[in-house]
Amino acid sequence: MAFKIQISTLIFSPAFFAAGIYIILGYFIHIFGPHTSPLSAKQYLWVFCTIDFCSLLLQAIGGGLASAAETDADLKVGTNTMIVGIVFQLAANLVFAGLFATVVAKTYNKGKGILNVDELAVSQTTTKRLRTLCAATTLSTLALIVRGVYRSIELLQGWRGYLITTESYFIGLDGALMVIAVAVFVVANPHWLLPHKVECSETSLESGNQKGVVEKAVDGSENE
Repeated sequence: MAFKIQISTLIFSPAFFAAGIYIILGYFIHIFGPHTSPLSAKQYLWVFCTIDFCSLLLQAIGGGLASAAETDADLKVGTNTMIVGIVFQLAANLVFAGLFATVVAKTYNKGKGILNVDELAVSQTTTKRLRTLCAATTLSTLALIVRGVYRSIELLQGWRGYLITTESYFIGLDGALMVIAVAVFVVANPHWLLPHKVECSETSLESGNQKGVVEKAVDGSENE
């Protein structure tokens, strides 16, 4: 029972970390304008945090049922509930990755690369910092996705399956990936890389699109 409680906690804990990544995308949308994304920054936070909460709830319920199970039938019910929660979260991560890629792609300028901010009131130092944060966010998101695939397959095999009883897979496809997902933001700290203050307004264009205009950005490097 103690093992099931421990493993259940390890499985659903990263859902809390994913919420921080959603906030980073919100900052990108705020900086580059709502025309770069099909959803607003607030909608991303509400939609994906709600999905995370639901998946977390399913995984917690499933983990509780599996931990308290006294029969194989009860154990199966708990395990299947956890699997639904994990797969639900994995699907959300995949959708988020696609939307994140969409936002980044729409900032692309031929000859100048992604996250082009030449037309915005920010320095080249800020441009480099945003690209660094984008790379870190991409790596962290990919790590969470690969881990989600591993955990889904692991539980589908059952509590006595090959993956869950082979420590090297747990270390390589769970522990190591979560270390990468978290450590990358220790190096590429969003607090250091994001502009300290960005005021963004929305201007309606004749085409019906909306473009964000950065009026002021203090990137912390103006005194350098």
